[in-house]
Amino acid sequence: MIELVKPKKYEVDWPGWPLSINQFGDEFDEAARIRMIIGGKRLIPFIAKYSDRLGNAFFEIGPFFNPLTVGKELQNVISPGRFIVFLENDPFAVSWLKSTFQANVIVLDMNAPDFRNELSLCLLEEAGRPASLFDTVIISQVLNYIDFRLLFETVYTLLKPGGLLFINNVINYGIPPLFSPRRPLGNDEVIQGALEKGFTLIEKAIVPNYFKKEMHERLILVLEKN
Repeated sequence: MIELVKPKKYEVDWPGWPLSINQFGDEFDEAARIRMIIGGKRLIPFIAKYSDRLGNAFFEIGPFFNPLTVGKELQNVISPGRFIVFLENDPFAVSWLKSTFQANVIVLDMNAPDFRNELSLCLLEEAGRPASLFDTVIISQVLNYIDFRLLFETVYTLLKPGGLLFINNVINYGIPPLFSPRRPLGNDEVIQGALEKGFTLIEKAIVPNYFKKEMHERLILVLEKN
């Protein structure tokens, strides 16, 4: 059983996103950022549960300053020798990921019309990894900001047969001004969207609201590419 790390103080004064300059009010203040970190960690026990199926190649989408694949909780599950690629478009987070973890980072806007084609090219050119060679993909707290159906379709092409997709999401929770009109509006829509793209549902968990700001329960999904 993975024990979630609970530091006495969270570091949330991120490079390029100082708490002293916050245009999103209480949706992105210190408390909101701590909620973001804690919410992301809800997926960790589920990733660890499938440790024997994770494989060697990981693709983590939208980690911002809170990547799960290189965190302390999973260091005995995802070893430093594994191949990890991040997809991120915030320039400050990209710089931090590269400097902190010497990471492979693909810099793309997931809402761009040519996102899918550009991603395949970038994976080959920048990470030396052709498509369809990832064993595990992680999408944590991202779906509210993107066209989730397009992302599911894209992720399906990136995974090996039998590869796993982990999803962590709370409907309409985060920074509303940045929400996509193509986000999911209910948990059933997330599940159905994944099944329609060809995934098989392995596990579903509904995590009760942990914070008052969370108006909906948290959805955790473990899916497999057929």
